[in-house]
Amino acid sequence: MKMDMRVANGILDLHSLKGNLYGGALTVKARASSQKGQPINLTAHLKDAQLKNIAPKQKEIKVLKGLFSLDADLTTAGQSEHQYVANLAGSMNFKGTKGVISGFNLERVVKDIENTRDLGAALGLLNDAFSGGQTKFDSIDCVTSIAKGEARIKKFLLDAVGATVTADGSVNLLKYWMDILATVTLDSKKLPPFSARLYGPLDNPKHKLEAGKLQQYLLQNVVT
Repeated sequence: MKMDMRVANGILDLHSLKGNLYGGALTVKARASSQKGQPINLTAHLKDAQLKNIAPKQKEIKVLKGLFSLDADLTTAGQSEHQYVANLAGSMNFKGTKGVISGFNLERVVKDIENTRDLGAALGLLNDAFSGGQTKFDSIDCVTSIAKGEARIKKFLLDAVGATVTADGSVNLLKYWMDILATVTLDSKKLPPFSARLYGPLDNPKHKLEAGKLQQYLLQNVVT
């Protein structure tokens, strides 16, 4: 790691920090002042980090494996950790390829739902899919904007094994709370898409299915 930093008149300027993180190239610039009311600015870029063997926590949604890149441009101000989070603003975007994400399991749905002949079992599969587990993906792309400690999803696209997931919603960092609506389109052209609302604590969210069209299709075409 190599760093170029200057301190003068109570102002810290991190002109550049370059290093290696998880095998990826990390660059950081930052500025912080001891003067009251002055903002803290941070920009960070991480390219092609190789994540692996990261342990999930309950139902927490996080990338566990894969090639990962991150771009962050953040600013905040305050006199305490609470104020720093409450005043956080900017953007944070990430992309990943060939990895695993935790929090839900779509592979069993893709594999088994067309073969079920019982509506209760089919709906049980959907519920189980968002009750934890892991999903392999080919690519993931997320773009967020942050204001007053709340991150809003402007774009989320997950190309998973057998399914595509899009999402919008928000994550309140101050309250450690999420409220996101995800729409799942299975690769099978016969099956209509379904949605799931994920809400609650970030490390253990609840879910509510919105699968009326899929349920109707199963009643009419699959269940005997």
